[in-house]
Amino acid sequence: MVLWSDKKSVANESTFEQPNEKLGYRLGILIILSESSDSLAAVKMESPNTHAFRRLQSVTHQNLVCLIEGFQSGGKFYIVYEYHHLAISLSCVVTNVGFSEADIATICNEILRGVIFIHYELKTSCRLLDCSNILLVSKGETKIGECLMKRKSRDGIKGDIEAIRSIMTSLSDLSTHLGDPNPSVEKANTSNSVEDQVKVSFIIKPKT
Repeated sequence: MVLWSDKKSVANESTFEQPNEKLGYRLGILIILSESSDSLAAVKMESPNTHAFRRLQSVTHQNLVCLIEGFQSGGKFYIVYEYHHLAISLSCVVTNVGFSEADIATICNEILRGVIFIHYELKTSCRLLDCSNILLVSKGETKIGECLMKRKSRDGIKGDIEAIRSIMTSLSDLSTHLGDPNPSVEKANTSNSVEDQVKVSFIIKPKT
């Protein structure tokens, strides 16, 4: 049963029960071929929290891994995401790659654009915001992964802004607590210009 979708369904229930053997599972994620196009989609099974699942909606934004539709099948809930073949999480590269200040500013600003969209347009909060849930895709974009299965935070956007600061620290100094969402981590070894760029981007609220 399709619970929500922004267009013609990309799959049917049998697709989940008997996936295409040529695609199958990659890193525990079911990969399917869309029935409405030639593109691929990624499917994740979620816990049976009907209330949270029904609050979801199809989402398209440059800095979010887009949600296409949701299914309920055999008492299980499935979420269909856009699929990025060459995507890699920030946590996989942060310990091995030396990011320039320009790289850090670009990544953090793109995360911030996604966060602003989530809070001000979708009226909700991020499910998880740390290096493990940030994807770098082949098109050169930075995308927030799973982000829409959580109720709106009491702190509003503040908590997510602190999480971006923590990500900035992780990218700037390999000796700090990598991926730790705790905002009390030590100050990153970046110049004030990088932090100022992110602050200015938040103040002017980039277009979503």
